[in-house]
Amino acid sequence: MRDKFLYIFKALYQVFMLLVKLPLHIVYFLSYFYPRKRNKWVFSSWEGKKCRGNSLYLYEYLSKNSNIDLIWITKSKELFNNLNSSEIKVKYGYSFEGIYALLSSRVVFISHSVNDVIPYFIRGSLIVNLGHATYPIKNMSFSKHFAKFSYLRRLKNYIFSPYNNIKPSYEIVSSGNTLDAASLLDSEKDNERERIISLGLPKCDHILNLSKLPKEFLNQVTNQYSKKTINEDSKIILFLPTWRQDKNFNLFDYGFDFDRLNDILEENNATMIINFHPFDESIRVLGTKKLTGRIRHASFTGDTVLRFLCASDILVTDYSSLYSDYLLLDRPIIFSKFDYYNYTNERDINVNYESLPGITVSNWKGVCDSLEEVFNKGIDIHKKSRNAWRGHIYSGHDDGKSCERIQSFINEIL
Repeated sequence: MRDKFLYIFKALYQVFMLLVKLPLHIVYFLSYFYPRKRNKWVFSSWEGKKCRGNSLYLYEYLSKNSNIDLIWITKSKELFNNLNSSEIKVKYGYSFEGIYALLSSRVVFISHSVNDVIPYFIRGSLIVNLGHATYPIKNMSFSKHFAKFSYLRRLKNYIFSPYNNIKPSYEIVSSGNTLDAASLLDSEKDNERERIISLGLPKCDHILNLSKLPKEFLNQVTNQYSKKTINEDSKIILFLPTWRQDKNFNLFDYGFDFDRLNDILEENNATMIINFHPFDESIRVLGTKKLTGRIRHASFTGDTVLRFLCASDILVTDYSSLYSDYLLLDRPIIFSKFDYYNYTNERDINVNYESLPGITVSNWKGVCDSLEEVFNKGIDIHKKSRNAWRGHIYSGHDDGKSCERIQSFINEIL
């Protein structure tokens, strides 16, 4: 009875919100006719709740290399207050200033969808999706995800969330070989690919710049998230496990041997930091007190992860798209396909996993064996493969000039 009541209440609430939003749909239609300033560009990311990723890196580049009026839009009051004391020009999206910024800006940069900003005020602007993943192992296409819905569910989505279906004017990808990585591409429509532009990603420029920094500076991030200071000469292994929908999945069910792993790290003056996804239940299941000595844990996101990538000497990951960013550093990668078959039932895989440019393992024993191989061999047998994958993914757009190309492209369009 209670579930039935909740279902009815939820349905009535959705209908109520639909009626409330009707005038806003009219505002969206009329926003096309509001005069927009060619030299005014707005930025946002992660549903307006974060200031990070490609949008931030392009903003930072343009702030130093253009006279464009740049504005960051956020839906988070907390983020607005934090950014107010920074060099970023920020407007709260639900304020009159924020609405005016959206109405009068000629270009809108996003990372996911138009819901990164407030979509009612952007019709008539040039919408550019910079994306958030370079070349993912798993399928991250919103269009393919929605295509799996039943007809009734898709209809409901169109009615109650019509702006989810608005395609950006353009989506930027790292190269012509990664067009299918565009998250809003409907690959079954031929003309859709005309929206996908290969210019390289601001994130690539950012990583290349970070990689030039002294390691002791990068290690400040490492120590910030560790209870015990890590020596500057210590090798760092960064393990980035992917978030799982299966809450029963435990990263440490696959033959985790603390003593052996800790011994290997001790012998080679190395530290492993396992960076759990913020939503991951593995920390709760295992108990962080079991991760001691040279095996640490963290749970950070965003730009800190990229800084940590550049500080690390070896990357271990299962299905994270960050492997494609790590290729820019030309360092060893270990791919841990724990529970591969269950995971592939959960998410589609875009690549042949066994062809990935690194050592592929199925359990913690494989991770330990691989670390010993990397530490003891002296010859990097996967270097050629990594370079081939880097060439495929970036096709020359790993030259540190992606932001420059994006700026030139937008100016040509305008």
